[in-house]
Amino acid sequence: MVLARSTRDIDVLDVAPAPLQILIEAGGKGCPIALKHGVYLDVVTGIVEVPWNYDERFVPFFEGQFQNLRLYAMDPYDIVLTKIKRSTDRGFGDMLYLAKSVPLAPDILRDRYEKKWEPYITGDKREPRFILHSWIEAIRESQSQP
Repeated sequence: MVLARSTRDIDVLDVAPAPLQILIEAGGKGCPIALKHGVYLDVVTGIVEVPWNYDERFVPFFEGQFQNLRLYAMDPYDIVLTKIKRSTDRGFGDMLYLAKSVPLAPDILRDRYEKKWEPYITGDKREPRFILHSWIEAIRESQSQP
């Protein structure tokens, strides 16, 4: 399978420290399995701020494929929110990709931001709010194009 948008890492949030450490030792950057497959696990706990109760919106994938492993992805709106505060070019590109492929609804993104993310983030909230508004405009513009 060829992905339309590639990655070199799989971001991992720390929900169970002991098993996570085992996974990072096996699949972290520079480990043999990561080198073999060209992708590595990267712990982002403490680097990204996640929306409130994000784990209630997990989306399972590869269900039933593994006997002792369950894989879940964050909801696309939650993924976008984790990228707002750092506001990198790559994060903006990821957001635009999700906006078209999911597609994202600007009103749902704004609602999730206001109820599940902004009340819980640290620091000045003016810049993230400005970024959200500019990203919503970018979503609307990208979705209006064929």
